[in-house]
Amino acid sequence: MRRRGLSLVEAVVAVMVLATGGLAYLSVARTSTRAASQSRNYAMASLVAQNVIEEIGAHIYGQPRPNDWLEFSPLVIIEGRESRLKFEVSVESDPEAGGNGSFFGDARGDVDILLVKVAWVEPKPSDQGSRRQEISFHLPVRRENAL
Repeated sequence: MRRRGLSLVEAVVAVMVLATGGLAYLSVARTSTRAASQSRNYAMASLVAQNVIEEIGAHIYGQPRPNDWLEFSPLVIIEGRESRLKFEVSVESDPEAGGNGSFFGDARGDVDILLVKVAWVEPKPSDQGSRRQEISFHLPVRRENAL
């Protein structure tokens, strides 16, 4: 006797296999989208940090700190939509690393160590709220006529 078609058990197993594959695909797609977003934010923060380094290079040693260094909101196009990413910037003399505040005119000296921080907020991987991310680095600066 020759059978045609699928039995109920075979159909249920086939649907379960397809559903499992579909769920795995959606999970991987969601994870990769989130990773791409985090990578983009980190790359943008690195560009902001490079911009701050250029601003520091143009700053006259011993002059007060400009207020326009504190926040950057670059315009980016993500999947055809305009988006503003907000980055908070902190540039401070770091006494723990040997800084003395002379770069911003707070003390006398020819060399200072700055602590530069670039921070942003992004969603948590669980999609429950958000978390603050940050990159930071020390930047030695010196007066031009200093040896």
